Amino acid sequence: MPISISINLLTSLHVRFKVVLKALSETDSKRKIHLPEFDLLSVDKLTATYAVLGRHHAASITSLRKQKGW
Repeated sequence: MPISISINLLTSLHVRFKVVLKALSETDSKRKIHLPEFDLLSVDKLTATYAVLGRHHAASITSLRKQKGW
């Protein structure tokens, strides 16, 4: 499967996330969400965690590409 399919999917999801997050009120962003991996997280904390994990994954991919000469 071409990588472009995954990239297009992620790009579309990020556009949707951005629209939803911008529409949230401050009260909404403080609401808690139950996730089995993290128990209860506020929308703010979940968004920050997602951003950190995204940067970590991008750095891992960049490192692997450099290591493999891709």
